[in-house]
Amino acid sequence: MVNSSHPMNAVSAALVLSMSPILLLLGIVGTFAETGQMRIVFLVMAAGGLMMLIGGIRMLVKWRRAVAEETAHQNDIRATVGPRPAALPQEPQPSALTSGEPVLAHWVYEPGEWNAYTRGEVKRRMGEWIVVAVILMIVGLVSSSGGGEEGRTMLFAATLVAVMILVGGMLMAKGDHQANVSGPGEAIITPSAILLNGRYHVLRNDTYSFGGVRFDEAATPPQLEFTIGWSTRRGPAGDRIRIPVPAGRAEEARKVVAAFGGR
Repeated sequence: MVNSSHPMNAVSAALVLSMSPILLLLGIVGTFAETGQMRIVFLVMAAGGLMMLIGGIRMLVKWRRAVAEETAHQNDIRATVGPRPAALPQEPQPSALTSGEPVLAHWVYEPGEWNAYTRGEVKRRMGEWIVVAVILMIVGLVSSSGGGEEGRTMLFAATLVAVMILVGGMLMAKGDHQANVSGPGEAIITPSAILLNGRYHVLRNDTYSFGGVRFDEAATPPQLEFTIGWSTRRGPAGDRIRIPVPAGRAEEARKVVAAFGGR
């Protein structure tokens, strides 16, 4: 799920904030307790702790602002299109939000369509996590090739992390794409975000950039595939959000693609 208000962003900020005071305190104490070259090391440590503290606070403030903004946008979407339907409506009509942003599409799905989509998404996401776990296992095997206690420790650590990734990936995949049990699946598409069965996905904001959309008519069911990108310290990263297109709505899907500047 791509959004700036994801709880993991708050967890990351909390981890940074929990470590920074320790580093800062050790650096300050060492600076006054040591002399010579070690004093420079402790000065650098104190500076690093201070930068982490400032960075953690900024991360937390940014997350709280994102929660407020994305919740307001989600409420605006829901208020515009009305309550989530308990059954398939006849013809849900696109409209505009109070901000003036248009609702490009509002789709609801037959149970068979939605279940086919969620099953395919769970398999795809699990496949991605399995690849990551296999790579970790290979790294562990290569690292343990020298034998000895260190080799066995590396293999055990890699195996443990791989298992945790598989279990976590399975839970996240099923949680993000679980079948709807209280009514039909639903998708609401706007130029800046998608509300997919009640889950908010950002398409563009200060953190995420929109990378394009294409209509995959060969998929089962047919899907709109949105590409989202963002920057990390290691370079650019990205993800894809796939939205199923209900039967008989292919022309609407093409209009959505055209609204984003695609063909």
